[in-house]
Amino acid sequence: MPSKPKKLFIPGPIEVKEDVRLSQAKPLINHRGSEFADLHRSIVGKLQNIFNTKNQIFIVTSSGTGVMEAATRNFIKKKSLHVGGGEFGERWYEIAKTNGKEADLLTVEWGKAAKPEEIKKKLDTGQYDTLFVTHSETSTGVLHPIKEIGGVVKEYPNVIYLVDAVSSLGGVEIKIEEWGIDVLISASQKCLAIPPGLAIAILSEKALKRAKEVENKGYYFDFLLMKKYFDENG
Repeated sequence: MPSKPKKLFIPGPIEVKEDVRLSQAKPLINHRGSEFADLHRSIVGKLQNIFNTKNQIFIVTSSGTGVMEAATRNFIKKKSLHVGGGEFGERWYEIAKTNGKEADLLTVEWGKAAKPEEIKKKLDTGQYDTLFVTHSETSTGVLHPIKEIGGVVKEYPNVIYLVDAVSSLGGVEIKIEEWGIDVLISASQKCLAIPPGLAIAILSEKALKRAKEVENKGYYFDFLLMKKYFDENG
């Protein structure tokens, strides 16, 4: 008899439906075979429809933090600007510093939303080639105005705009291309309501082009290597 589901009063992982939980009991398949290639292609296509994007989607076996680190390694060429205002926005800054990247933190009072005009002042200096923003700051409950910030970033064609949407993608409206988001990151255990362990990265062509210009991206989290593999294997 199925056990009664637990009520999880936390930001995530959230409650997973029984049919999703039971699907994990199916026999394993060859993750390098045609059956997996067909499954992956199907999932990516469905995600593109759900999120209304034509940008390339990568599904990665890691937490959201893993892909946040991948983003610092793949896209910061010169120096990054990170919008604070909470635990996760400031963590992205710490991740960049830990990976040896030049990075600055734009301090935002916790509980307050970032102001696009303050970001513009920073970008006007010409110091930064990447901007990192956490959309839904889980530690405070604030939604930063990523649409308006995207409007600012469009004035700086050499800046890659990255958004952490781990706790918002699938829960609130995000128009990736329209808002000029080059890299959008999320994970499986929040609004998508499936078990933890998978992360998602949605990349624009502009972002993929930048990755070609950045050295020392590592191996496992090199998006160009991932793209090459899936291009060759469907």
